[in-house]
Amino acid sequence: MKAGNPPASGFFWPVPAARVEIPVPPDLDHRGRPFFMDLTGSWHLVEWTFGDEHPLGADAVGRIVYSPDGFMAAFLARADGFSDALAYSGAWELLGGDEVVHHVSVSTRGAFVGRDLVRAVSWEGNDLLVLTTPPPVNVLRWRRAAG
Repeated sequence: MKAGNPPASGFFWPVPAARVEIPVPPDLDHRGRPFFMDLTGSWHLVEWTFGDEHPLGADAVGRIVYSPDGFMAAFLARADGFSDALAYSGAWELLGGDEVVHHVSVSTRGAFVGRDLVRAVSWEGNDLLVLTTPPPVNVLRWRRAAG
């Protein structure tokens, strides 16, 4: 039997996982450590604004996750956790020290699939991540999630 093929019993054949390393340019330092490390992890939505408006209400909920292996997932919804939900996922990469690109491969919005969504990255304090879209400007504030 070849490696990767399931045995006759129907159980999955073990395939070693590949280690993926994403190069981080040395100039991406933020607070004394690589910017990449500051971004990875899980974040919960604090606020989403579009001008003076809150697109999903002032009490909208959301989560964004940046994994160290280069994938991300985002979910946004009204306070009930499902109304008007927007979710997407794909690979992510840094552009310089102040932008992140989401390469969308799956989404609840067809127009997002196959697109690159560029977000400006800034910080407020030690634990508040701010992602901003190009004009028209959406500002999404995220706080690192505690396990």
